[in-house]
Amino acid sequence: MIDHVLDWWSKRAPINRRAFGFAGTGVVTIRNRPMTHILSKRRTVLLLIFTPFLLLSACKTGGETQAPDLTAGSPADSQTTGVISAEGDVAFGPGDFILAEPAAGLSDLSSYTATLSLSFAGTEAGESSQWSKTYVMLASQEPLARWLTTESSGDLPDLDAVFMAEADGAAYERLGENACTAIVIEQGNSLGERLEPAGFLTGVIGAEEAGSETVNDTAANHYTFDQRALGQSGLAESTGEMWVASEGGYIVRYLVTTQGDATYFGEGIEGTLTWDYELTEVNGTINIDLPADCPAGMVDAPLLPDASNVLNVPSVLAYETASSPADVAAFYQEEIPGLGWTLVEEPNITDTVTSLDFTRGEEALTVLSSAGDGGTKVHILLDRSSGLAVTVDPPVTATGETPLLPDATNVVNAAGLLSYQTASTPEEATTFYKDQLPALGWTLVGETNMGSGISITFTMSEKTMSILIAAVGSSTYITITTG
Repeated sequence: MIDHVLDWWSKRAPINRRAFGFAGTGVVTIRNRPMTHILSKRRTVLLLIFTPFLLLSACKTGGETQAPDLTAGSPADSQTTGVISAEGDVAFGPGDFILAEPAAGLSDLSSYTATLSLSFAGTEAGESSQWSKTYVMLASQEPLARWLTTESSGDLPDLDAVFMAEADGAAYERLGENACTAIVIEQGNSLGERLEPAGFLTGVIGAEEAGSETVNDTAANHYTFDQRALGQSGLAESTGEMWVASEGGYIVRYLVTTQGDATYFGEGIEGTLTWDYELTEVNGTINIDLPADCPAGMVDAPLLPDASNVLNVPSVLAYETASSPADVAAFYQEEIPGLGWTLVEEPNITDTVTSLDFTRGEEALTVLSSAGDGGTKVHILLDRSSGLAVTVDPPVTATGETPLLPDATNVVNAAGLLSYQTASTPEEATTFYKDQLPALGWTLVGETNMGSGISITFTMSEKTMSILIAAVGSSTYITITTG
C-alpha cells in the first residue's frame, strides 16, 4: 500500500501546492522502519497531511491569513519553501474503505455542479480571524464547457469575486468588476485539469461504513472517519463524513471539520477549518451562459487552401492568402451558408477589398479581405452579442503602446493581435486613432474604406500597425495587428 500511496501523492502534490498558493519546493521526508505486515495500516507515512498542513501556513503573507486560492497558479516570484520531515508510525483509520482519488468518476458524468465551501473560525496572533470562500463549478461534457465562480467573505485580503469559464475553445476570466477577457485554452491547462473542486479534497485511508442513503438525489454509501484516516494523528482533531455514489464511485458529499493549533495551521494560528463539498445536478440539465460582455468564442470557419500566418483567437480568425479579395468573397459566399449562416445584405466587392455580413440566430459574422503587397489579408470577426444587452465595463485606457477607446469591452490581447468592441461608430474610432497614434510616434500611411469597415495602416521605424474597424452586429469591432 505504501508504494500506491506514494505514487498517488507524488502526482497530486504539485497541483495542490499551486492551488493553495504554495509555490516553492515542498519536500516530505519519509524514513520507513522495517515492517513485517505489508497490509498493516500503521505506516511511517505523513504524506496525506501535506495539503491541510500547508493550507494556512503556506498562505500567510504580511501577517494575514489567506484562504487557499483555487483560481490562481503559483506566483513565479514566490520564495516560500516548505519541508516536512516525519519519522514515526502513523495509524490510519480502522475502517476498510480507501478513497485515494477524490475526483474519481467525474469524467464519466455528462454534467454536474460541484460546490466547495471552505470556512475558518479562530485566531491569528491573538486576534479573531474568520473567513469563508465558496467555489462553484458547472461542468458539461457535451458540449465540453466549464463555469467556475468564487465568492469570499470575512478576514481575507482580497474579497473580489472571480469568474472563469471555458466554452467554444476559449478560456474566459473576470476578476471583480474588471472586463471579461478571453484567451485560447492552453493544452493541459484547462479548468477541469487545474481547478476541479474535488481535486482539492484530501483522500482517506480507513473510513468506516455507516450505511446507505440517498443524497442529492443519488444513491450513495455513507462513510465516517476522523483524523487518523487523513494522516493527521497527533496534529489535529478531525471528524468527517463522506457519501460515495453506489454506481460510479464519485463523491456526492464530503464534510470535514478540523480543529487545530499552530502545530497544524502554522505559527500563531488556531481554530476550526471546515470543508463542505457537494455534487448536484448529476447528469442533469445545466445552463452555462457567458456574461454579455465576454468576447465570443473561437471562430469556426473554413480557410482557403493556401492560408498562411493563421491567427485564431476568441472572436477573430485572421490569415493571409494569395487569392484575390474577390476570390475570397466567392469562397465564403459558397462555404459559410453550409454552416447555418445567412448572408444579410449584398456584399461589398471591389478589386482591393471585400466585405460580407452573415447572421445565425443571435450571432453575427463578418468576413473582410483587403489586398496588400504580400497578398490578401482576411479577417473573420464573430459577434455573439447581436440582439443582446451589452454590458459596458469601466474604461480601459491602454494596452502596452496601443490606446483603446474609453468604452472598450470584450478585450482580447494575443501575440501580435489586439481586438475589442466599442459603441463608437467606425468613423469615430478612425478619428480616434488618427488623433492618438501620431502622438505616440506612429505615421499614417494608408486608409481604405471597405463598405462595412475601414482599414488604416501606420508605421514606426520597422514596425507596422494595421487597424481594422468594422460594424459587426450591434457594435463596432476593432482588430489591431502589429508586426
